[in-house]
Order: sequence, then structure tokens, then C-alpha cells
Amino acid sequence: MTEESLPLADPLDAVLAEVRRRLERGREGNFVAELGGPELGFRLYWARLAATPAPGSPPDERYYADEVRPAGLTSEGAIDWQLTPGGRTETIAWNVAEALDRSHRLPDGTVVLVREELDCSSPAEFRAIFCRAPASAGGSRMCRVESYDAEEQTYTVQPVAWTGSAWEDQGETIEGVVNVGEVQAGEEGYLSGPQAATIRVRLYDENGTPFLAVHPPRMP
Repeated sequence: MTEESLPLADPLDAVLAEVRRRLERGREGNFVAELGGPELGFRLYWARLAATPAPGSPPDERYYADEVRPAGLTSEGAIDWQLTPGGRTETIAWNVAEALDRSHRLPDGTVVLVREELDCSSPAEFRAIFCRAPASAGGSRMCRVESYDAEEQTYTVQPVAWTGSAWEDQGETIEGVVNVGEVQAGEEGYLSGPQAATIRVRLYDENGTPFLAVHPPRMP
């Protein structure tokens, strides 16, 4: 299972970059999770969000998570995560970044740094929390063009994120995406490009509707 990166707007990305740098040099990459301990009132560990149904119905900021550790790097240079032998499984963890709107928008497989700390209950119990902002509604992100449907005149695209050394798939493919830049006759399917070519473009979102906005070059 490889790292699932989100846009570089989160302090955790800097930590992951240091994990990757140490692994590239053949060093131990699990240094952050060695901090803390029961005697300090908190524990830290890496966890991967599980694909099992959310703990709440409807889903809220709680996730099931399995403890993982960095096992090395893939051939593309992304962090390769493996389950920690004897580690925690299906732990319920709260994402404080989604606590206000009670959303549940992080993709399955996202790796987060979980902090278990004592709560205020009596007797006090450890509570697992993390902070990972989901991709914001609206805005834009990069994607890879997968295919073009000539009948519907829409594309299927795969969202991607830059890991620092390569583009990695992020989340599921998106179908039915229109390129609003194709406005003249004969431009339909412009982004399907040469066969076997890798074409990456920016994917936009407006009120939950994804679209592309690439204008084909036009000769006078």
C-alpha cells in the first residue's frame, strides 16, 4: 500500500517528506512514531484509514484506522506502508480537522499521524485523534486523462498528487467530466491525445461538478 498524498497544504506533508528522505538514505523512517509514551500522557503512531464502513451513521469525523509503519520506498519513490506487526487494528480515531462540520471526506487508505492522549473521563482513557484536512470543496487539483467517451463527449480522469518525486494516484477515477475549453467543431476529444501518451491537466470543481478547462491551440 503506497502513501496517499493530499495537496501540500498540511504540516504533516513536511513530516512525510522527512520520512521519505530518511528512507532514501537507508535509514529508519519511523522516527516520529517513537515520540511520546504512556508515562507522558500520550502516544504517537502512523495509521491508515480503513475501507470498512464508518463508525457513525451518517458518517462523521470518526474513522476506523489500522496502525502502519514505513517499510521503504516504491520504485516511484513514494512511501510504502505496511501493517505494524501486533499493532492496533480498527481503532476509532477522530479527525479534528473535520470536527466543526462533522464531515467524513478523507479517502480510504490515507495515512495519518494519530495521537492517543488521555481524555477527561474518570477514569481517564486514551482517545485517538489526528488532524488531516480533506481536499477542499471547489478549487482545483491535478488529474490524468484516462479515456474519452466520444458519444457523451466526456472524459474519465484519475486525480493525482505529487509525492516529491513522482505523480501518484489519489482516490478513485471520475467519470463524465466535460472539457469546457472544447468549444469549436472538431475539438471534441482533444485531450485524449496520442495513444499511450500520459496527459495530466488541472481538474476544477464548482458546486460539486468537476470539469476541465483546456483550450486546444487554434490556427488563424
